[in-house]
Amino acid sequence: AGVTDELVKEDIGFASYKSNSFIKYLVRNLILFNCRNIVYISTIHLYGDLSRKICQKTKPNPQSEYAKLHLIAENNFQNLIKQTDINFLSLRLPHVYGFSTEINKINRPDIIQFNSHYH
Repeated sequence: AGVTDELVKEDIGFASYKSNSFIKYLVRNLILFNCRNIVYISTIHLYGDLSRKICQKTKPNPQSEYAKLHLIAENNFQNLIKQTDINFLSLRLPHVYGFSTEINKINRPDIIQFNSHYH
């Protein structure tokens, strides 16, 4: 949660710590503010090979450290809210775009596959 591929490559330990810390912080606040629903934005890269058909029944098979960390974050989130009334939905999106002042630093050929089929 909240980590980039660049951070994972630079320092996997810190990326893992950051992800776990953010999930715990978020769950504490969801409980504090009596939230009932959370939609978690994850990544389609949890499925590994993106050249195959992917549907609701496709099991995760993360290949990169980035994808593995996201699957761990999803699992941690679900485990932390098991004893609450919070409903959890994970959206595994192919791409999320946003503004960056460092667009020239983005170099992700190992996780962005432009020939992928999303179903």
